[in-house]
Amino acid sequence: MLDVRNFGFAGALQLAPYPGEPARRPYEIAMACWQRGLYVRYGGDTLQFGPAFVMEREQISEMFGIVSEALRAA
Repeated sequence: MLDVRNFGFAGALQLAPYPGEPARRPYEIAMACWQRGLYVRYGGDTLQFGPAFVMEREQISEMFGIVSEALRAA
């Protein structure tokens, strides 16, 4: 991961690209999240988050637990 950007709950993680394949890593991680039940947008070299405005702490923890698992697996 190269950078974290946010505005309120909306945010993005900038990922280091594979050499010569800038969109592949975010795609793979987004698909790993999808397989775990979480939709994450991706584009260029970023994972993009736009969660619900009303969330419980447990939901936020679950969301980023899934992202963490997917990042570690990649």
